[in-house]
Order: sequence, then structure tokens, then C-alpha cells
Amino acid sequence: MKLKANEKIVELLYNIGLVGKLLANRNINKNAVKAIILKAWRTFKGVQFVDLRENVFLFKFACEGDRKRIVELDP
Repeated sequence: MKLKANEKIVELLYNIGLVGKLLANRNINKNAVKAIILKAWRTFKGVQFVDLRENVFLFKFACEGDRKRIVELDP
């Protein structure tokens, strides 16, 4: 199976990251989100936060195991 460029990017992001959107009427403080997520997820290898746009974040995991565990826990 041959993947198109966009499909390859999506597959890569799926393996290392998650995208999350906060549903709010105002812009939420990125540092507050980070603190809450880090406390709740307790990753083994760490997670990076990329602010994509207002209230939309990319969570990039250092290892696929952390991402998989978070997805299975339904955070």
C-alpha cells in the first residue's frame, strides 16, 4: 500500500502524538493546561506541548507506549 504525503504525516503524528481541543468560549492558559495534563497523564518519557492555535494543542510523546496508554485510558 502506497501512502500519499499527507497520509504519511497523519500516520507519523498518530504514532507519536495526539491533538486536543479545549471547548471554551475564551483562550485557555497554555501553562495551566500543561500542568493539569502532566499531573493527570504521568508519562514515563515525557510529553511536549505544541500550541497549534487557540485552545488546540499537539501533544508529542517521547515514546509510543505513553501515547498508547493515554489513548487506552480515555483521558
